[in-house]
Amino acid sequence: MQNSGNIEYVVDTNEVEPTLLKLDGVNDQITGVTIDARENQLIMKFQTVNVFAEDNENAMNDMAFRCFTALAHKYGFSISNMRRGGSKLPQKSGKLSTVINTLDLRWNIEAPLRHISGDVTTLLHNSTRTNEYDIQLIHQFVVARSEIDNVSRFMFLYNLALQIHSDNQRTLDESILRIEPKCTLSRSPISDRNETIYTRLRNQVAHFRDNTNIEATRKEIDGVVGAFKQVVFGMLPRI
Repeated sequence: MQNSGNIEYVVDTNEVEPTLLKLDGVNDQITGVTIDARENQLIMKFQTVNVFAEDNENAMNDMAFRCFTALAHKYGFSISNMRRGGSKLPQKSGKLSTVINTLDLRWNIEAPLRHISGDVTTLLHNSTRTNEYDIQLIHQFVVARSEIDNVSRFMFLYNLALQIHSDNQRTLDESILRIEPKCTLSRSPISDRNETIYTRLRNQVAHFRDNTNIEATRKEIDGVVGAFKQVVFGMLPRI
C-alpha cells in the first residue's frame, strides 16, 4: 500500500494473559492493529497509511493513549509508563525511516491475569472518537484503580467522582444513591445533612472531625473501597 508504515507502542502491565490479536483498522490512518501481551508488557502496533516520519508525533501518541486507556478500562487491568517503541514510516521524500527503541520494562506487582476478548476493534475505534474530556476521565479512573494503597485509591476515586459532579458533594451523594440506593447514610457534623459513607470517609481523611481517628477510618475504607470503585465506574462515560 502506498505510504504505508507501522508504529509500535508499549505499556507495562503483568495483568493480561499472553495473547496475540490481529485486528482491523480503527480509522483512516490506522488500517490494522496488532495487540501482543507478553510477560510484563502490552505492545500495540499500528499499521498506518499516510502517516509520515516528519509528522508531529502527538496525533499517533494520542491514538495510542486512547486505545490503551479503553483496553485497560474495559478489561480491568493496570497500565503504566506508556512509551513509543520502534517504527517504520515513509518520509515525504519517498525514503523509509526506521526507528528501533529498546523498551525498558519495570513491573513487579502480582495481580490476576485479564483476558482480552470480544469486539476489540470496535472498542478501539470508539476510543479514537471519544471526546478528550471523557477519555481523560476514564484514564484517571484506570490510574486511580491501580493504586495499591486502599486509602490512596479511595481518595483518587473520590476526587474523580467529585470532578464529574462539578466539585459538589451534595450532587455527588445524590448520584451515589441512584447507583447504590442502599448506601449507608449518616448525619454530617458540619452541614447537618445526610451524607453517604463514602463522603463521610473522604471528609474524615481530608478534614479534622471530632471522635474520629485515621486508623479506624482506614479500616472502614479497606472494607468499602471495592464497592466504591464500582460506584465510580457507573458514573463514567461509556466508550
